[in-house]
Amino acid sequence: MNIEHDELQHLKRQSLLQILRSYGYDPKPKSNDTWLMLCPFHEDKNPSFSISKKGDVDLWRCFACNVGGT
Repeated sequence: MNIEHDELQHLKRQSLLQILRSYGYDPKPKSNDTWLMLCPFHEDKNPSFSISKKGDVDLWRCFACNVGGT
């Protein structure tokens, strides 16, 4: 196995919240399974980036720039 494969497997085991926090972002809880933060994809002054946990899946969406995914 090479380092890139090992790093990819490590990232797959981490939640999106863990990854964002490792880059210095600070998601704030909105409810038990939803967090809000400033969007990492554009200049953001109000938290518009939402992360939700649905079982083992992280759903994310920015309501300002309209990007999202799992």
